[in-house]
Amino acid sequence: MPNDVTPHGSRERDAIPEIQHSPAFIRVRDVVRDTFHELPPGQRMLRVPYDLFNPVGSVRLSDGVITYLQGGQLHTGATAESDLGDSHPAERVLLRLDDPAQDEQWWLCEVQYPAK
Repeated sequence: MPNDVTPHGSRERDAIPEIQHSPAFIRVRDVVRDTFHELPPGQRMLRVPYDLFNPVGSVRLSDGVITYLQGGQLHTGATAESDLGDSHPAERVLLRLDDPAQDEQWWLCEVQYPAK
C-alpha cells in the first residue's frame, strides 16, 4: 500500500486545493510602441516564436502564418491561438490593440500582471 503521508505529516488527500481567481483585466505592455493596456482575460492572443522579440511595427497574420520585419529582414513564423487568460507574467504574445476589425494587424505585447 503506497504511503500517502507527505514529509510534513499531513495527508495529500486532505490538502485544501488552491483557489485561483481570474482578474477582471490583465495589464500588457505594447513592446513596439511602449504603451500599456488593460484587457479582459478572454481576449484572443497568439503565442509567438522565440525569435520574435523586437519587430518594426505591427505583425501581420495571414492564413495562420505571421510575417514581421525585424533586424532589417522580413521573417515568417507559426503561432498558436489562445486566450490572454492562459498567459503568464513576462510572456510575449501578439494582440490586436487598435481596430478589432483589422484581423491581420497584431502587436507584440508583454504580459505584466499574472493571468491566473
